[in-house]
Amino acid sequence: MKTKQHVLLLLLFVGALFSFQTPGTPLEMDNQTFVNNAAASNSFELEAGKLAAKMANSPEVADFGRNMVESHTRVGNDLKKLAARKNWEVPTALPADRERDLEQLRSVSESDFDAAFMKLMVTSHTEAVDLFSRASGADGVADMDLKAFAAQHLPDLQTHLQMARKLESITD
Repeated sequence: MKTKQHVLLLLLFVGALFSFQTPGTPLEMDNQTFVNNAAASNSFELEAGKLAAKMANSPEVADFGRNMVESHTRVGNDLKKLAARKNWEVPTALPADRERDLEQLRSVSESDFDAAFMKLMVTSHTEAVDLFSRASGADGVADMDLKAFAAQHLPDLQTHLQMARKLESITD
């Protein structure tokens, strides 16, 4: 009899735990969704970095742009290798909003380029740090290799964000 009571209490406890989850909210981030968002973020930062390497006025901003190209090329290659092993698709086209951001960056005046680029880099890297933090967390992606990928690249993204904030403060 006590065993049945213990089982019933355990079932009630587990049910109560799951009732705290917002209805319709998954516990985990979908693997393909993370791949799509990570690829978009990475490609944007790489392409913006190419622009900065050519168009920046400040040597520090140009160096940051070159660093973005080098670092995000590596991350993109790592993501493509992992995705190929797992049969996930890696989008090659930038989302429309990121294309618009690049077009706006191309069209700013020469004197405003550095500040506009650094503002975009702070925004983009803030979003990337959030994405990779969530993906590598307890309720992140289900695939352990993808979770490890997110955790492996998170420190570099955090460093990029710190550097972008520092450069943004001196380009305003």
